[in-house]
Amino acid sequence: MGFESPSVPYFFIFHSVYPVRDTVRVTADLKAKETSHMLLSGNIAVPDIITFSNACKISADIAVKSWQHKWNESNTGRYTYEFIHNVGVKILFPVKRDTGITYCRMLLHGTMLKDDSYKTGTSSSPICDCGVEKETIDHFLLRCSNYTKARKAMFDRIEALCLFSHNKFHSQVNEHLLLAPSDGSIITKKDDYYIKEALFEFLATVDQSL
Repeated sequence: MGFESPSVPYFFIFHSVYPVRDTVRVTADLKAKETSHMLLSGNIAVPDIITFSNACKISADIAVKSWQHKWNESNTGRYTYEFIHNVGVKILFPVKRDTGITYCRMLLHGTMLKDDSYKTGTSSSPICDCGVEKETIDHFLLRCSNYTKARKAMFDRIEALCLFSHNKFHSQVNEHLLLAPSDGSIITKKDDYYIKEALFEFLATVDQSL
């Protein structure tokens, strides 16, 4: 399965913290005024001549830092924040559009699984059809007996491609490992590629509307 790997600095942030965008704008304006004052007072040294390219880079850096500050401090989008801490992180997406939409919904905690649907009033119960527990994303990915065969295929594929030992892999696998983009600190980006490939195959295989 092929991938697209866009830089995604704003899609998730804008979707998740939309209610605070006016606050972000005010904060950015205040920061700009503060920076201007420091420049005029000589507290920040700048060259006499600045190129257009450098000006763009400085503006982009200020914008990203402003978004990062608000993303860190926001009271909304905290589920997504657990997976995507940094503004500008690159996220692997499948080529297949429907699977990509499903993956986005899972990252944004906006699926049609019963636990999410119950909270929005579109389901009469949060309990999964398997009858064991609430149909959360975690339950769907890791425990639901309705998808045992597809899940085993996903785990076996990850284990083989990532060269995990059997015990090590099954002690590590969780919702975060499957959904979050890797920063290289826990697993390599190469292994994350294989994990996402197996995840997307699982999502494309199961007969479930998300």
